Amino acid sequence: MIAQPDDVALSASSLLSDRAQSNNPNFAMNPRRMAAHDSLGAAVRAAAPYGMIDVDDEYELINVANSVLIIIDMQEKLLPAMHDPASTEQNCQLLATVATELDVPIVATEQYPIGLGSTINALTTFEQCETFEKIHFSAFHTAEFDAYLDELDCAQLIIAGIESHVCVLQTALHGLRQNYNVCVVVDAIDSRAPIDKQMAVERMRQHGVDMVTTEMVIFEWLERAGTDAFRRIAPLLAKRSVQ
Repeated sequence: MIAQPDDVALSASSLLSDRAQSNNPNFAMNPRRMAAHDSLGAAVRAAAPYGMIDVDDEYELINVANSVLIIIDMQEKLLPAMHDPASTEQNCQLLATVATELDVPIVATEQYPIGLGSTINALTTFEQCETFEKIHFSAFHTAEFDAYLDELDCAQLIIAGIESHVCVLQTALHGLRQNYNVCVVVDAIDSRAPIDKQMAVERMRQHGVDMVTTEMVIFEWLERAGTDAFRRIAPLLAKRSVQ
């Protein structure tokens, strides 16, 4: 991808901000995030004389070894109120199924489960999924969630769930501020009103969140055809209902 001068300026600004934060004893970045951030910093410095950069494909592509799937608030009493709950559930379940097959860690959040119910049954069967209850709309305000991501030491957050313009958006933007590479799965998020999803997607994109689809994530995780994993996952994609 060719980054334009404005993108370089924004990235440079971000780096300067992080450098200032690094002098703060309370600021910390895990090794994978630091490596990704250093790679971007080198690209920005190299681009300075030319006004554009080529970002390494390895940095851009979603990687099994370096990502975590985060499913936001897919709860019993909340999901039915969404604009397209069936597609959202299908795609979240498919992402979780493939993540399990490929040993990608899964994190689920539940917003005020006493009132909004537990995570839907379709997503409770994945043993490697860690679930965190929260009150704040951004999951990062839940200390246990934040600490668990640090333990995982993954640079890429793959975010799905609901609602697009509330908890998904706030968690995604907060993830950027925490120096993660954030990808939001557009066909696996939803809101009650389509306009809210539309504006959330636009706003997140403007701030540097990568917008991806369910199949983009899966094929980048797989990397190639012909493997045992590909042969097991391909039938799931073939019978998937696409809108």
